[in-house]
Amino acid sequence: MINSTVADNGTNDHARGDSTRDGCPPWCMDAHIDEHPDERIHNAWVQAVDLHAIPLAGLPQRLWLDLVLCHGDHEPRVHLQIDDRSLVELTITEARDTGLHLIGLAALADMETPSISPARP
Repeated sequence: MINSTVADNGTNDHARGDSTRDGCPPWCMDAHIDEHPDERIHNAWVQAVDLHAIPLAGLPQRLWLDLVLCHGDHEPRVHLQIDDRSLVELTITEARDTGLHLIGLAALADMETPSISPARP
């Protein structure tokens, strides 16, 4: 599940990317108030995309994307979910590869439809 983040109100040095605070990665936006360091979960700003192609009750669903690093993990993971339903957790390499494939597919869709389609196996 994607965790919520703390908005930067201008007084949170940590939310502005201070990587020296309590060993957090520079992208961590959580304040970690009253958390023990061994239970800490680091989160980046949550990103969201409205999914108009698959509406639910006439409204677009929302794809949530978050970068998360749990205590003891060696690298962060990208978490994806639609509304409150968890979908997948990706390694950074998997997220990068998925992003490149999505960009490639979108670019392919933007091209003019060729008059002769290539043969498919």
